[in-house]
Amino acid sequence: QLVDRTLGREFQPVRAEIEAELSEILGNFFSSRAYADLAQARVLGREVPLLMPWNCQGQGQIMEGVIDLIYEKDGLLYLADYKTDRLLGRELDQAAAPYRQQAEIYCEAARRSLGREVAAFKLIFLRAGAAVELKVERNPQPTLC
Repeated sequence: QLVDRTLGREFQPVRAEIEAELSEILGNFFSSRAYADLAQARVLGREVPLLMPWNCQGQGQIMEGVIDLIYEKDGLLYLADYKTDRLLGRELDQAAAPYRQQAEIYCEAARRSLGREVAAFKLIFLRAGAAVELKVERNPQPTLC
């Protein structure tokens, strides 16, 4: 039904491939431990836009992004970003490393706007059905430059 409502005419010739891709991604995720954990959480926001002033080497900048998911579990605040990479379980930690900077920025934005500490930033690899947690230390000016 979702495909029927949202797929433009120009994509109708590849509809079967699109449906197969969606089924693979969502099927793996919905049967995963990562999904089970999220299902027990209290979602505070989805696709939350962020705009934050940033001072990089003395030059004022504005950081812009979208936090895929903000949620609370066991009284702790978490941020998450969905990834659709095609990875095997043993590749997940290595694939998560380049996202540390994004995690720092998003966590600082959440701290500033919500006035709460963030327990962790999680990368949720949908195809693998796994989450990788990045611990982020409080840093008023995360490394960005």
